[in-house]
Amino acid sequence: MLAMKVLVSGVLLYLIVLKIDWSQFASTVKKGNILYLSYGMLFGVIFNMIKFLRWHNLIKTENSVYTFWDASKSYMLGNSLGLVTPLRAGDLGRALYFIKDERPKIMGLTIIDRIMDITAVLTLSIGGSFYLINRGFGILVVLLAILSICVLYSHKLLWIFLKKIIGDGPIWQKVGKLIDMLKNLDPKTVSTALILSFLAFISVLFQFYYLVSAFEGTTLLAVCLVTPLITLSSIIPVSFMGLGVREGISIVLFSAFGITGATALSVAFLGFAMNNVFISIIGIVFLSESFLVKKNELTRLRSLSGQKNLEQVD
Repeated sequence: MLAMKVLVSGVLLYLIVLKIDWSQFASTVKKGNILYLSYGMLFGVIFNMIKFLRWHNLIKTENSVYTFWDASKSYMLGNSLGLVTPLRAGDLGRALYFIKDERPKIMGLTIIDRIMDITAVLTLSIGGSFYLINRGFGILVVLLAILSICVLYSHKLLWIFLKKIIGDGPIWQKVGKLIDMLKNLDPKTVSTALILSFLAFISVLFQFYYLVSAFEGTTLLAVCLVTPLITLSSIIPVSFMGLGVREGISIVLFSAFGITGATALSVAFLGFAMNNVFISIIGIVFLSESFLVKKNELTRLRSLSGQKNLEQVD
């Protein structure tokens, strides 16, 4: 499967290479506005900081002793694994940062976190889907957005449904802890996380606006129509790390607004690097086995300390 994805990426990138005028690409990169590129990087930092904050908001529902820094490190660790896996399944690796008993619940919260992303991106993609693709695709995006919102706010009903279907047998013993956190999420936590999701991806819209503007003129409306669809394309599991798919869609969609292929390619690559690659490189550090062992013991001590404090309050 991995070999097939690498092959698909190679083919798509080859087709992109044939389509791009590389002399124009080099010229475009050289004349990039440094100030606007800096703004783009700044919004990339804001994007990730909001994602860290949202993840912290979610894991606090399970254990309030986890700090914002704990959330940030576990998020970067998972991102480094998710970057190279289909549908970012490696994001579940965030659980490696936590003690063994907490990992099933953390994996469940990671799934909720991903649904938050999908909900925000689908919603922001509605305009571009109707305008740039077609009515049928737009309606499909609307329905999927509604479905994802329903899943987030009916998670307790989903828990009851899954419990009834799976029963109390051996399967539930294995996956029960993974979905058990569904009944513990309150609407306030879900709403806060969902608002943060929208804020994160709105920051990406501004990021792409400045990245495109660094190379040639554009409008915020054009970027708002195109960017969510580029982000949405990254979850299509047909290539390695989304390579080729993301860049190809960027070139095609931005061309509808007169943006050159060279600029579209540059922006897609820079956005991906700023929002994912940089924090994934940092996350690799936290994959160290010795670090994880040390961190797990520290987290266990924090957990026990937090429980003792609660008992004293009681």
